[in-house]
Amino acid sequence: MEPVLRTERLTLRPFEPDDALAITAQMSDFGVSGNLTRAPYPYTYAHALTFLNADTHKIRTWAIWTDELIGTISLREHLGYWLGRAHWGKGYMREVTETVVDAFFEEHDGPIDSAYMIHNEASSNVLRRLGFRPTDMRSVQALSRAAPVVLQNLVLTREDRAFAKSPRIKTRRLVLKPMVSADAPAMTAIVGQLEVSRMLGSFTHPYTLDQAETRIAGSQYKGRPGFFLGIYLKSGRFIGAAGMGGDPINIGYYIDPTLWGQGYATEALDAFLSDMMPRLGLDELFADVFTDNPGSARLLEKLGFERTGQDMGDSRARLEPAPVFLYRLARRSASDDAS
Repeated sequence: MEPVLRTERLTLRPFEPDDALAITAQMSDFGVSGNLTRAPYPYTYAHALTFLNADTHKIRTWAIWTDELIGTISLREHLGYWLGRAHWGKGYMREVTETVVDAFFEEHDGPIDSAYMIHNEASSNVLRRLGFRPTDMRSVQALSRAAPVVLQNLVLTREDRAFAKSPRIKTRRLVLKPMVSADAPAMTAIVGQLEVSRMLGSFTHPYTLDQAETRIAGSQYKGRPGFFLGIYLKSGRFIGAAGMGGDPINIGYYIDPTLWGQGYATEALDAFLSDMMPRLGLDELFADVFTDNPGSARLLEKLGFERTGQDMGDSRARLEPAPVFLYRLARRSASDDAS
């Protein structure tokens, strides 16, 4: 019998014979069963009984319980799960998967694999936040849809799980890690300088402490583009940030002007790109630089970006649009070197 696991709000317990009705009720929703490759649809009480009576000794499977059964999760090298529609959007699956995965790595070295149908953005977010890296894609027959679907395969190692819980990228002189509210005064002092903010798209001038605190809270790493990491000297001093987001995915960065010309931006971004592009499965990355910022243009080219054209760009610290150079970077690996 599986051990009972508890999260902040939920209990993961072994299945009981009486769970068949609750499973049937939840899985009768095509929004649930339609995202699973081996679940039939329509889903009947007989299917639930077959599931409960199946030989599951090779996988650990739990019922997800509040004051009722709301889903299931299983893990033995492969992670699978589903959650009833009425319970979507409450953070339950993040809570449950973190508990099960961390319990797994307490006993096993891993790795763990998983997969999601490519249209299932919610499942993608859950898995990437855990630290799963995308690998390949494959087409399989989905029983629920009576048709082939494309799955994105992913894998999670113990090391990648540790990174997801506490992101750190270290270089000779720097550490890149998530920013905290205590960094807001230093951020405000840096991007509050017009020579910095006018080269960035989304920072106003003047820039306030409240704006910095809001930005830090919204910039946390979630295992997918749409985040920034702070750049710190080994002494702990906050000197800038690097991140990526948007569609197409663009890189953004800034460094304290008092440290310009000392190679910190190159050192930070070289490590950032070499780690993050393969970690997030990115084949390409884009950037734009105002044409009156030749230092940043040289930096991008040193890092391997190729100029693809010119356009007009906006900055909240400029009165009107200004010309920008457009850049593209093909996939980098940890062995790439910007020196």
